[in-house]
Amino acid sequence: MPQISIEMPENPTHQREEKLSVLLVDDQPELANFLREYLVNAGYSVTVAHDGSEGLVHIGQRDFDIILSDMMMPKMQGNVFYKRIEAIKPHLCERFILMTGHHYESEVLDFLKSMRGLTLYKPLEMSLLDDALAMIPKRRGL
Repeated sequence: MPQISIEMPENPTHQREEKLSVLLVDDQPELANFLREYLVNAGYSVTVAHDGSEGLVHIGQRDFDIILSDMMMPKMQGNVFYKRIEAIKPHLCERFILMTGHHYESEVLDFLKSMRGLTLYKPLEMSLLDDALAMIPKRRGL
């Protein structure tokens, strides 16, 4: 499993006026907690799911403005999570930001090329996360 190395900036680079909702799906509690805190401090409303199955339960209850998901998770990998959402709520696929440290694997690379969302590579650079978070609403015309 790749090492996760991220540092919390002193001040997030943006603060939203309206709270966009983020579904954060990651099986690593430390990273999920860090990202939740970072997103909340940046002005987002955050719901955390610890695997794709739990994420699907939340997706069944509401649409989220942004879906930030890890790729490699033990119970349901990010590509399977994405494909399940594509089957039930395809309009949410353009709201995906998939995080991975496994982009060198051919199966993962093939999937990343086929998805309609954005991809962030680990170790995460917070400025790139900020850019991706800002890009999703623009893609939707918000």
